[in-house]
Amino acid sequence: MKKLSFLLILTLSLISIARAQDTIKVQTFTWDDNHRVDSFDFPDDPDQRYRKILMKYNMRCHDAVVGNGSTGCYEWDYSCNTFVTDPTRTDSTLATAPDYTISNFNGTSFSYSNSPTYVYTAYTQHETILEAGNITSEALFIGPEPFIAHTPASKTYRYQVILPAADLVTGSMSIGSLYGLKIGLREPGSTVGFLKIRLKNTALFSTGDHPDEIGLQEVYHKSTDCSGDILVLPFYQAFNWTGQNLLVDISFTTENASDVPGFEFFESITTDAAIESVAGAPESNLLFGGTGTLDLPQSAIENIHDEITIAFWSYGDPALLPANTQIVDGTDAAGQRQATIHLPWSDGVVYWDCGNDGTGYERIEKAVPTADFEGRWSHWAFTKNTTTGVMNIFLNGQLFHSGTGKTKKMDFNAFRFGQSLAGSNPFFGAIDEIQVWDKALDASTIRSWMYRHTDASHPQYDHLLAYYQLNEGSGNIAADASGKANDASMALPTWREPRGSQLFHNFSGTNRMPVLVFLQGDYTIADVPTTVLDSVESTLHQVIHYGVSGTDLIRLDTQFVYPAGDRPVYDESGVQVDIIQADVEGTIQIQSLQYYDKRDARFELLSLVTPYGIRLDLGPAGKTFTFDVTDFGPVLKGRRKLSVEFGGENQEELDIEFWFITGTPERDVLDIQPIWPQARGYFNEIQSDIRFEPRQVSLMPFASHYK
Repeated sequence: MKKLSFLLILTLSLISIARAQDTIKVQTFTWDDNHRVDSFDFPDDPDQRYRKILMKYNMRCHDAVVGNGSTGCYEWDYSCNTFVTDPTRTDSTLATAPDYTISNFNGTSFSYSNSPTYVYTAYTQHETILEAGNITSEALFIGPEPFIAHTPASKTYRYQVILPAADLVTGSMSIGSLYGLKIGLREPGSTVGFLKIRLKNTALFSTGDHPDEIGLQEVYHKSTDCSGDILVLPFYQAFNWTGQNLLVDISFTTENASDVPGFEFFESITTDAAIESVAGAPESNLLFGGTGTLDLPQSAIENIHDEITIAFWSYGDPALLPANTQIVDGTDAAGQRQATIHLPWSDGVVYWDCGNDGTGYERIEKAVPTADFEGRWSHWAFTKNTTTGVMNIFLNGQLFHSGTGKTKKMDFNAFRFGQSLAGSNPFFGAIDEIQVWDKALDASTIRSWMYRHTDASHPQYDHLLAYYQLNEGSGNIAADASGKANDASMALPTWREPRGSQLFHNFSGTNRMPVLVFLQGDYTIADVPTTVLDSVESTLHQVIHYGVSGTDLIRLDTQFVYPAGDRPVYDESGVQVDIIQADVEGTIQIQSLQYYDKRDARFELLSLVTPYGIRLDLGPAGKTFTFDVTDFGPVLKGRRKLSVEFGGENQEELDIEFWFITGTPERDVLDIQPIWPQARGYFNEIQSDIRFEPRQVSLMPFASHYK
């Protein structure tokens, strides 16, 4: 009877204790989750008090297999810290900031003007006189009649032709020096600006789809009167013809297309010996100088998920690169990075980030030779195919870098060229021929089309979602040439029109060839170089004025101004050779402000280093250890962001559960599984019961100042 009474009393006591220990369990991250940042709902009853709050922290090797490098438990041991963020509390740190930030400016004293100022280029032209000796001759390059007038209908024009050596010899040309040429005018014109002749000996017979830029020798450069019936163009330096085919490059940039005469040409049976820039509207490009942006409409990007190609020509500013640039930024509706191109970052590396499933973006990167990102035009194409897992970077039609295993899809809500969507990391330089595709183009296709306008004959034309030729030359809208009406909006655009000699893409073949007469013999060259200045409007600078209200940094106003004072003069190669003063309307002296940088309070629940993973086996159920986080009760309430950070968060699978326990039992025994590996990097199967005392943790945030 006594024994029965004792058992009855014990049973009733256990039932009473069990009833007194109600537990609310909050499941946060699970083994199946790939992400390590999320928000969860914790109990938020103001009348409820919890005797104890436990964090049950479980680690398991990925897919419950033994660790081996990149499978199971990953190889390395990394910091892996768990935080909870409480938006009802504030962390703050004493900080300093400038009272003015000025785009594309790093000094402390900035002179400005509200009226346009200019950047200058000094071009060297030549007044040349040929003094003929006793022996002179004329070599002809001539074709079948009838001769016709070839009148380029453009202010800016470039023509390149290869003259066969056999035809030159037939026309009485001798190996040796050429001193000038004559070309007939079938229709008179006016003064043609910056007329330039360049020559080259070549073994080639055809020009291809774009001009040859290598080894051209300039022999004539002058704004030339074309009102007569024949042009005599004396060379300011002789050209040595070696008996090979002769490449002739003719270009000009003039005020009006009506200034251009009808040059004397003939129609050849040859269809691939000459190319010319496409007639019509002047060629232009867009200059990003720290302020300008080009934003695609959502209709152009909202259906890009599995494949993508972003292609364009760029010309980086040698004076400002390398720097922390972001020529492309694309994000999803949550503001997460979906596509970013750093071209380059300040370390001289090009980074291509693409795809994000909420656990982070995928990236490939490679150092770029300086000559490929600044001081000349380069064609870039960035591709991703989430089915094959391949991300590529193509430079001038050749594979530059590649990565595999990149399968995260894309989801775009905003897409910008020129700088980040947050207004940071501007690209410094020019851009042209922007294309966005929902197809990962291959190298052959990119190479075949990079120098010409894309049209319906392109094999993937249906996948072209947005195409900006950027030939408007003015305004705030970039017209979409893809046929899908996805016009782009621009903020503070700076337009540039290249010289005729700088045109390099969008050429077409022609069978029209010039009638030319070359001067040979005994000549003396008398040359007088002259400098001709040309100016383009300076890019605007964004000036943001800040102040302090209480302890907060606030934005007072924003204005856009032109730089004043010393304005640079560059030669044709881009080297600064002089300065010209621009009137100064005001000067900003940049000072420092003190304020408190505030953010939502973060509390560290756990700090650990993940175990070394080689040969590590945590078993199919993983290993669990329990932390008493009762002290954090005031912040573990309501909807809170939980994050596992610092690099080791993905080394193993994680399952984190919180237990909110009420009641007053006599004691707590916490079942804790040790997770730390032994020296050889694997677990012994150790089972132990360990009682953890509550952590003595202050709720003061980790910051130098709390407000």
